[in-house]
Amino acid sequence: MDRAVPVIDILVGYKALQNNVKGMMFSGGAYLPRDDSEKESVDPSMIILMKDFGDFVYDEFTEPAKEMNLNVEEYTLLKLLVFLTPVPGLSPEGTKIIKNAHRFYSEILKQQIRQNSSTMNDFFDRMCKVINFLSIIEQSISYCDKGFSVMSLFNIANMKGELTYEVHVRKGFPSVKEK
Repeated sequence: MDRAVPVIDILVGYKALQNNVKGMMFSGGAYLPRDDSEKESVDPSMIILMKDFGDFVYDEFTEPAKEMNLNVEEYTLLKLLVFLTPVPGLSPEGTKIIKNAHRFYSEILKQQIRQNSSTMNDFFDRMCKVINFLSIIEQSISYCDKGFSVMSLFNIANMKGELTYEVHVRKGFPSVKEK
């Protein structure tokens, strides 16, 4: 559950790149444009709560990924690496399995980039740019959680519900049992 938010963050950023959209595309047809003239058609609470997240992901992931022509193979492997990150609460064996899978897919990503690079300089440059996206997506979690936490806690846009609360507020911590 803890890895759902960063996987969705990279998905949202890549969908904007794929569809050549200036803004963030969300599920259900929701769209957060960057152009102020288009924002009139968007629910004001969405703009207030998701603008920082949308701007961060677009500026730090979507635009750089577009500039470097991040391909679908690199994106898919990045998404796997985002998902395959150990989280608190895993058993030592579970952590080991996740780390081994992460190393395995990191190696595949490295081979993929090496195959498509004409020089070692190109390889190192592209590898650094692609791997940098991992830390950017980790940073995006705080922007996304901030917006959804407020929406969930104050029931803005009818977001108060168990799943939203579990993903963005409680974040895998066990519930306190009532006496």
